[in-house]
Amino acid sequence: MLPKMRTIKEAVAEFRSADPATAITETYLRRLVVTGQVPHVKAGNKYLINMDVLSHFLEGQENKKAPHHSRRALSARLLCEAPA
Repeated sequence: MLPKMRTIKEAVAEFRSADPATAITETYLRRLVVTGQVPHVKAGNKYLINMDVLSHFLEGQENKKAPHHSRRALSARLLCEAPA
């Protein structure tokens, strides 16, 4: 079976057609792709996303909470990790 590959814009449109009140936006999805959280294939200047993999990823996120970091703590951590 061929994977359902969609561009970011097409993926968001598919989510919206299934759930008009979805909070998934192009910006959020692009951030997931660019940061490597969601696997993708680059085709020219477009990112192609496997819809089954994306759905599985998003389903796994519902019970996870991102740790809260203050800006000061984040800045301090980045300074400590920066190469000399």
